[in-house]
Amino acid sequence: MKKNRSQGFTLIELLIVVAIIGILAAIAIPNFLQAQVRAKVSRTQADLRNLANAIELYRQDNNSYPLMGLIDQNVGVAVDPWVGAAGGGTWEQFLAMGIITTPIDYITREPWDPFHLMPKHDNLASNRYCYSANDAYLSSAATLHMLELAFGAWRVWGSGPDYDRRDLYLRAPSASAIVYDPTNGTISDGDIYRSQKSPDGRRIIVPGVVE
Repeated sequence: MKKNRSQGFTLIELLIVVAIIGILAAIAIPNFLQAQVRAKVSRTQADLRNLANAIELYRQDNNSYPLMGLIDQNVGVAVDPWVGAAGGGTWEQFLAMGIITTPIDYITREPWDPFHLMPKHDNLASNRYCYSANDAYLSSAATLHMLELAFGAWRVWGSGPDYDRRDLYLRAPSASAIVYDPTNGTISDGDIYRSQKSPDGRRIIVPGVVE
């Protein structure tokens, strides 16, 4: 009499299924992570576009660009930008808090950088996009001229996928601006930015300054 075959899976069949699941996961997970990064890049570009529009609207009404604020990243304390950066601290540059949302809402709310760094202190500064419109208390006249050539009157930027917002500080005339470019890889070096001279965020070449 012929015996009925067991309805369970054999060990080899189970191993094959596990191997197939592992292969699919190895393909799907990196693609999912890359899609997340691309979505954050798109959000950053949209945020910076909105901020650039708000900055220019502020300029039309006030005949000057919004005030820049400073956070001392060593102690997490806001510093009056007109007083200056005495003591040689490590500074992050941002829009002065609320300047483009109050009393006139040039933008409904100031967006946060999706690639933000983890705050070092009990403040939310590291969640914000960086902004610079006046480096007179941080830079020499030569550096200020170089910044003007590279960016114009202002620039606003976010970390990009490398989570490093220091690619556009340009503290010396010989420094190079590293602008994020997805053709170098979805996760690659460089900040995502907008500036007066580059409202679309393209990298500007200035011989002797940014090459």
